[in-house]
Amino acid sequence: MPWVILGRVVCGVPGPDAVGAVDALEQLAAALDLNADPPAEAEDAAAADEPDFTTAPVVLPPRVTILAAGRGAHPDANRPDMYPYIIATSRFCLLAHFAVAPSFGTSFDDNPQNTRLVLLRHFQTAPGHKITATAEQLPDRGPPVLVPGIRNIQSVGLVSTCEPTVIAELQVDRAGDHFTATLVRFQGGRWSRRDMECPLPDENGRPWVPHGAVCVNSHICWFDLSWGMLSCDLQSTEAELFLNYHPLPDGHMLPGATPDIHSRRWITVTRNDNMLRYVEITPAAAGEAAPTVTMWTRWVREDGWYWFTNYSVSFELIWDDDSYARTGLPRGVVPDLAVVSPAVHQIVYFALEQNIFGVNVPMHRVEHMAPYNPVNMPPLPASGRYLVDWTLPEEVAQALGYNALAAYVPGQQMALIVGEQDATDGDQVPNEAVIHLAEDA
Repeated sequence: MPWVILGRVVCGVPGPDAVGAVDALEQLAAALDLNADPPAEAEDAAAADEPDFTTAPVVLPPRVTILAAGRGAHPDANRPDMYPYIIATSRFCLLAHFAVAPSFGTSFDDNPQNTRLVLLRHFQTAPGHKITATAEQLPDRGPPVLVPGIRNIQSVGLVSTCEPTVIAELQVDRAGDHFTATLVRFQGGRWSRRDMECPLPDENGRPWVPHGAVCVNSHICWFDLSWGMLSCDLQSTEAELFLNYHPLPDGHMLPGATPDIHSRRWITVTRNDNMLRYVEITPAAAGEAAPTVTMWTRWVREDGWYWFTNYSVSFELIWDDDSYARTGLPRGVVPDLAVVSPAVHQIVYFALEQNIFGVNVPMHRVEHMAPYNPVNMPPLPASGRYLVDWTLPEEVAQALGYNALAAYVPGQQMALIVGEQDATDGDQVPNEAVIHLAEDA
């Protein structure tokens, strides 16, 4: 299925308490050549008939698709959030975190204030090669004594492979020499809580630090990128609901999270085979010329879970390839880990010097590259914290002109769409920004 790299930070709508949002929208329009007057668009966004959400013109990787929120998407339209945040994606819905100004949805601190979770549903195409969606604001959780409020947005996951959609936050606390866990779920229109036994081992008093969550079938895996994962099958009966602990691959646990951990490690799910993958950029060891990028897949067999190594490649091999030389990017500079292709696990996207480029890692080859300018936020690493893959709904992809059966064949130049069609209704999305670097096999 066709997919896009989606910016997690949503463009908010300007309001009396959202100082600077107009400038952000102006920059966004200029950067994407929307051929429209930004102040007029801001006025239109406030109109009642505007959609709750609208993308900028949809673009395929390595370019980044940006999402904007209309007033109807905000919990308080008079105090709109400048920077809402996309927590999770699926083909059926997106999960976003909104705050009431002056708070931001893009807050990774514990116990965020004045916040609300919002589901984006009912995707449709719109003129200009755009996608619109409606907002479904989830109800408050109720009295904290019954259902605790949001602890951290990086502890929230989404299961949307079937109905009803399930949203689950795992709140992990240390209690002396052991851990406790509280599972907070939204299902069937209401919130509930369940206190659970936590299988985390005691590691010298270290805390659990949430970095995100992914969904595999009906399982949610919450992860601490310095330690491991906790998983739960949310389709289990109440009596069979329990947590599993999955350590990182041997030798890859850290004493604690580092400031750049999102740019060096990430956990994702490849949608074509529904496999859980862990990718890491490992610093060069003694005697090695360059860092290494490695991918593992989590497998289960009769004797339990284990990590299978898919590939491990030195950046020196990538830098030595002619395709990398054609990018004009410097050798010896380690890029940020951005996104793993959900369709072809050999393709990993990296960011360097305001560019995003896709690499067929086992073949050491750069496939394509495009500029990346995060115009709706201050300069931030193009990591999994701020970018996420989104597999487009089939009917939306087809309406945009993307062939749902198109695929990338390793060994050939990347071709994710058939009949290159990047725009409809006469609005053209510039393709010249994308540099194709691989040669046909």
